[in-house]
Amino acid sequence: MKSIISLGIAVYFAFCLSSCGGEPEGTYHGTVNGKLTSIEFLNQSKARLSGFFPEELEGSWKKEDFLDRQEIWVTFEGPEEKPFRLRFELLETDDGLMVKGVKSRPIGKGMQLAPLKIEGKPILKR
Repeated sequence: MKSIISLGIAVYFAFCLSSCGGEPEGTYHGTVNGKLTSIEFLNQSKARLSGFFPEELEGSWKKEDFLDRQEIWVTFEGPEEKPFRLRFELLETDDGLMVKGVKSRPIGKGMQLAPLKIEGKPILKR
């Protein structure tokens, strides 16, 4: 009887540990530099950004190991008439996703991502 209970407890803790730090899903909203911003995490590592730029942008996301933590980097491509790349660097917190940084660059050879000044430490919540 004790072994069945022990097995049940072990399975429960294994489930809890495996469900922590999962993949982002759904839509997160918040104010970034005075703009109501939404990032929607879609299937197959795709994402959609609205509010931060005048047009809705499509992109992709991935988890990146950065120093001693794991961050979510979401990269969006600007429209064809004004090609650029925009990357949100997010950190998972108990409250949602904290915007650690936003970087952008025009598309072209030799261009580097430049950080945009972010006011405070905005949190995007579901």
